[in-house]
Amino acid sequence: MTPRISTVIGGLRIAMQALGAKMGVTLRIEGDQAYTNGTEIIIPTLPPDDHKAALLARGYVDHEAAHVRHSDFGRDMGTWGELIEEVYIEKKQCADYPGCAVNLRDMIAILKHENGSFRGTKSQPMSLLTSWLICRGRAAVLGQPLGDFASEMETWSRQTFGDPFCDRFADCVARIDTCNTLNDCVNLGNEIEALITNPPPPRQKDKRQESGKNNQSTDAGNGDNPSPGRSESGDSSVDSPGTTANTKQKDNLEKLRTTDFGKATQNVDLGKIVAQILGKEHNKGERTGNLEEIPDTHYPSVGASSGAGDQRRIEGEMGFDDARRKTSRMRSQLAGLLQAVRLQQCNAKRAGHRIDSRSIYRVACQTPDNRIFAARRDKQDDNTAIVLLTDRSGSMNPEKMSVALQATFVTAEALELLPGVTCVAGAFPWGRGMVELKAFGAKPRAGFFNIGSSGGTPMAEALLWAGMLLTHRPERRKIVIPMTDGSPDDIGKTRKAVERLKECGIEVYGIGILDSSILNWLRESSVIKQIDELPAALIGLLKEALITKRKVA
Repeated sequence: MTPRISTVIGGLRIAMQALGAKMGVTLRIEGDQAYTNGTEIIIPTLPPDDHKAALLARGYVDHEAAHVRHSDFGRDMGTWGELIEEVYIEKKQCADYPGCAVNLRDMIAILKHENGSFRGTKSQPMSLLTSWLICRGRAAVLGQPLGDFASEMETWSRQTFGDPFCDRFADCVARIDTCNTLNDCVNLGNEIEALITNPPPPRQKDKRQESGKNNQSTDAGNGDNPSPGRSESGDSSVDSPGTTANTKQKDNLEKLRTTDFGKATQNVDLGKIVAQILGKEHNKGERTGNLEEIPDTHYPSVGASSGAGDQRRIEGEMGFDDARRKTSRMRSQLAGLLQAVRLQQCNAKRAGHRIDSRSIYRVACQTPDNRIFAARRDKQDDNTAIVLLTDRSGSMNPEKMSVALQATFVTAEALELLPGVTCVAGAFPWGRGMVELKAFGAKPRAGFFNIGSSGGTPMAEALLWAGMLLTHRPERRKIVIPMTDGSPDDIGKTRKAVERLKECGIEVYGIGILDSSILNWLRESSVIKQIDELPAALIGLLKEALITKRKVA
């Protein structure tokens, strides 16, 4: 059974962004439409547990990334050249990234069986040719499951246009695999265009054979009886079935010159087909309230590239040195207590199956001690990943913002020094997204923390962003600590976000800054009455979570 791609918070987003980063393209997940602008690929927000949507989204990213990497968006490829290019770019993409071939095959299978894509219709003759070309190219060159459609489209095309034209068209289709540049795609497309503009006439049937079979039609399905005789000029009161079919094929070939090519490619335009489906999946998730609005991650650049001397200057200007002095004792206590918990030894016992070599000396004592057997205890991995969330909404005045950043900086610095603990620091909002101030395992740099305040309080989105970072981490314990001075923009969504985190095994603790609103949506919170209390309160909360909670567990 295929596992769900997105069973935890932000699973689809992480998979998509990792995929985009690997292929060197920019990917954004937002809004209600899928599209590409030539440099970025945009995917709409989707229900987190929609396996079909996840597969389609992965395939869509692979396909559009192939366009971004291998197409020339400013070039006129010609109508048929664009279709051939679809196969060419995916061939190049799959050669560079073999995993793309699997994603694209899975997507094609869904579109074929569930959406009815890639099949042309007899009522629209040009669609038979576009479908024949795309299906044969995708099957023969890319190994996608469309070979049966290609054979079906060829059969229908031969009935519709005749063998002479289709023989030459089939020769063009067979050469799609030889297209190794965009020029090759254009040239082959021009050859098909010329064939359609000046097609060979349908093959004439031998009239003597037609009249030699008891003057009856060889086409059992028609039922028309031709006239028993014809003048040398070929006049007859009733045309033979072969002549009628020949005339229809001629008419169909003539109509190709004036057919709306755009309509004929609607059922084979992969990008548009998948974009429409993803848009519908987004709308369905929106109606059912099953969307996770996880914001994108941004990175500040102010002072980020400055040297060590400049970093120390910024630390002094932002008050980080003073914050370190005020919290140094608590930080040392936190480190010492955590180390004591991690190094706690197990006592030997009187019965067991395995001798504890460290206790064997007891049997030689004057008063023998038979506690020489190793105590059997399951060893737990106490490694912890933490996300610190700093509210930078408009209500965070300069004083609040300054102390909040100080607290976040010195705490992040302290956590990275603790064995088995790592953290990421983020602030919200940052436009429509989040700003990452410090990554997991990185040393905090003061320049990244040199930010101001503005905007609302999208707490639910910030919590889900934290969850997205944590659910894929290897650490056993995962903790989120938001710090805020007011109510969320949407308290109902925020409560749901907290529950979503807890369902994924993530602990949530909060700090209210001169405001007790946080207690309305997060009981595991403390409120400070003076801004100067924040650094000590944050470290004290971490001591409670990392040491006391661990002992209980």
